[in-house]
This record gives sequence, structure tokens and C-alpha cells, in this order.
Amino acid sequence: MKNFKILISLLLLAIVSTSCDGWLNLTPTSGVARNEYWQSKEDVASFTTGIYSALVGDDVSLRLILWGEMRADMLTSGTKNNSNFSLIKQGEITSYNSYCDWGSFYTVINNCNTLIKYAPGVLDIDKSFTQSALQLNEAQAVGVRSLMYFYLIRNFGDIPYTTTAYVDDSQDFSIAKSDKDSVLNYTIRDMESVVEELPTYYSTSSAANNKGKFTRYAGYALLADMYLWKENYQKTVDYCDKIISSGQYALIPVEKDSVDVTDDTNGTTKRASYATDGGKENLFNKLYVTGNSAESIFELQFGTDNTNPFYTWFTTAPSSYAIPNTDFISESLFLPSTLSSTCKDIRQQVCSSYNTVWKYAGLSLSSKTTRTEAQMIGNLIVYRLAEVYLMRAEAKTQLAASMSGDQQQNELKEALKDVDLIRDRANAVDATDIDRSALSVSTVEEFILLEEAREFAFEGKRWYDVLRNAKRNNYANLKYLVNMCVYSTSADKVYSLQSKYSNNYNSHYLPIYYDDLQSNSLLKQNSFYGDGTTSTNKK
Repeated sequence: MKNFKILISLLLLAIVSTSCDGWLNLTPTSGVARNEYWQSKEDVASFTTGIYSALVGDDVSLRLILWGEMRADMLTSGTKNNSNFSLIKQGEITSYNSYCDWGSFYTVINNCNTLIKYAPGVLDIDKSFTQSALQLNEAQAVGVRSLMYFYLIRNFGDIPYTTTAYVDDSQDFSIAKSDKDSVLNYTIRDMESVVEELPTYYSTSSAANNKGKFTRYAGYALLADMYLWKENYQKTVDYCDKIISSGQYALIPVEKDSVDVTDDTNGTTKRASYATDGGKENLFNKLYVTGNSAESIFELQFGTDNTNPFYTWFTTAPSSYAIPNTDFISESLFLPSTLSSTCKDIRQQVCSSYNTVWKYAGLSLSSKTTRTEAQMIGNLIVYRLAEVYLMRAEAKTQLAASMSGDQQQNELKEALKDVDLIRDRANAVDATDIDRSALSVSTVEEFILLEEAREFAFEGKRWYDVLRNAKRNNYANLKYLVNMCVYSTSADKVYSLQSKYSNNYNSHYLPIYYDDLQSNSLLKQNSFYGDGTTSTNKK
């Protein structure tokens, strides 16, 4: 585990440190890479470790959360001011906002491209370095690169796509954007070309190795997610099936108890379940404190020598940058049970306690103890089994849209089986359920979207879930984005933000950072932002 959490070595830093004018933060590695490195299989392994280490750097890991949450409705500003975050919450985004800086992601991409360029040459130098070992390292690099591109297209839309390693100052760093659909297709192609070369596991004794590296199942999860974004629902189901049927992962069970509830209107008695304190604590500890649980597929590894960057963001509440949006959480997500006040959805306490994002701030559910800065070692979960079930449910629901009658009803019921696995584990209450007697695609679709919000609150998923559902079928459900504005910004900004989202679909993506525009003459700004300020250009 320690090897997996080490920082990039000095040599690797020399190879991947930022060049002065490289707009992508693509790093020339001139003489060092070719003449002094890439001499042995150990060099290749160290460089691969460095790729993972770059993922847990503050710039990347913080954006993995913030890009998926800051424009959505679950976070609001705390009392400690972060002006860039506050401006984004107000819908006032310009190209000067530092959270629009994608440089750290392109640095990771260039690291991956560099490994793919140079690692094959080691075969001729180190005879103990095998073809299978080469393919394993290359496949991991492609997996990480694909993940980076998927985040970029969901946040920026059209982006530069390159598989070229920038290793020399003489190279031209200027690259034009490719349209987002093409980049998604390229990335899916890249991932599918290597996914079967990834192992199902790396170690029989280290959960960190198996959860913190790209396995075949992490590749399947990424492909399922990309195909869901692409609206190829059968492919999503197929890849989800591969993960679920593998038997390699299991939802963390939650111990339950029950209580008798009497209906005052007719005197009948029902049994209602609730999660025990020990059951809730077990789930919270395994998922968010200890990490690398049986449910986890891929998560970024932090530790005492490499803490996560969430302390000032979530732990010092209310003097933190961001706190839970309790209005949305209490009014839309977690409604009280109509059966008994004892029956509660445990996820409300897990995600939001003491006006704090408890998933990252807390050490347990049974106390108010928050983590110190030195205790910020909780991992960042990228994919876990619960998301695979909900991706499959969403895909089946969309497949049902092309069906009718009993066939459609049966497909929707199959989708709800996956949802109910997650709800039952969480002890979700009756007030957040839907009428099962006559199902419709639209009702189940919206139900799953809310269930995704409940299950993955503050895990960097919400914006993508809403945008994915909104843009489906050429923005047939733009209402999801428009309605989210009621909670995602201040009351005085709701109308203007709704107008932006409705009148210009390019507003759904971030502007290109001003520094990158200056460094690369081929880059063109997202048309909605013009010179870096918002505009009213039509879609």
C-alpha cells in the first residue's frame, strides 16, 4: 500500500514537470527521458506509479469533485470565502476563473502518452521486460488517459485530443479542438482496445493495489459510463453485466431491525425496518473512512504521507468553502417516512451531518468528531458497485422507451430491481418511492436521477447525472437543468441562470482558461463566453 501512495520520485518529476509555455502543461522530456530514463522494467513501473500519483495531486483530485458538484444543487458556499467558487455558484463564469484551468489533466494525459511512446523501447534494453508486462503498463496508461478525457469533454465540450507525447521543446504545442462527440468516440475506441489486457486483480493481499489501479472492471465501469453518455444503452448494460456477474464486488450490507407501526385510520399493524447504529457505522466506515471496500471498483489512494485536499473545503464548517445545501437535501431528496420517525434513509446522515459534508469531514456517524487536517486520508471513490447498478437501471429504462405494453412494463420493472437493491440497503423510505402500479419511462427516469443524487451526494457525480439526462434525445429534458437552478444558485440569480441554460447549450460547458487561449493560437473559446464574459448567443 505504501508503494502505491508514494509521491512522484525526483526523476519522474524531472520528466513530467511543466514546461514554460506549453499551453496544455505538456512537458518536454528531451534528453532525460530518452538517454537517462527508460532503461529497465523498473523505470517503466515507476513511471506508471507516477501517473497514478499525479491523479491524487490537489489540482486533479479537487477538480474531480468540484467539476461534478459546483454547478449543481447539493453544495452551497460556506462562510469562508472562495471567490472563484462563489462566482460559479452565481452562474458568473469567465475564462479567468481558476477552476476552468484544465492544465493538470493534460499533464496526466501527456504522462500517459509519454509512457506509451517510450516503454516499448525498454524491450530491447532490458531482456527481463516482457511483452505482457509492456501491455499491462500501456493498458493502465490508456485507462487513466481515457478517464481524463471523459472528464474533460463532460466539462468543456469540444477539447483538444492528442495521443502524441510532447517530449521536446522544438515540438509545436498548438492543437485545435476536436468536437466532443469525436473525442468520446476516440476515447471509447482507445479503452476498448486495451480493456481485456488489464488484469482482474493485481494482488491477493492488498486491497489498495486492486482498488487503486486500473483493473479490467474499472475499465468496464468507465466504458459503461461513456456509453451511457453516448446514449448507447445496450452497450452500457453489457459492460455493467460484466462487472455484476463477475462476483468480484458486493454491496456493503447494513444490519437492520424493525418496529411495529399501527395505522391510526384502520388499526392495522405493519412492520417497518430501520438501520441499526452499528449497521450505519459499518457502511460509513468501510466506504468513506477505511476505504478500499468490497464495493469499490476504483478509488484514488490517499494516506498520511499524501493527504487529500478537502480539509478547507468541507471539514472546518461553517468556516469552510462549501457546505451541504440543506434546502435541497431536505425538500427534494430525503423526505420523512409516513410510517414512523424511526425509519430513515441512512444516506441523509452519511452525506450531510452537522452542516458539513460528512463523507469527507467525519470520522464516524456516532460522534461529532471531524477529521483534523492530518486525518484527511479518505480516498476519493471514482467507481463503486452501487453506481454500476444505477447505470444499468438508467440504461434499461431508456431501452424501455422503444418498447410498449407489457414488454415496456417488464423492462421498467427490471430496471427497478437494480434501484431497489440500492434503496433497500440504504433503508430508503416510502415517501421517496414511486407508484409501481403503472410505470412510465419518464417517471422511472426521474426516480433514478433522484436516487443517484441520494446515493452519490458530494461524490462528484451530480452535475454529470443531471446534464446527461437533460441532453438526452437532443435535450428533450432540458427541464432537469432548468429546474436545478432553483437550488444551485441564489434566489436573485435563478432566472438569469435558467435563461442561459435554456437559450444557449454551450453554457452547459465551462470556458477555456484565458492562459491557454493566449498560449495556443489554434484554440477557440467556447462561443457562449466570447472574450471570457457571458453572452446571449443563441444555441
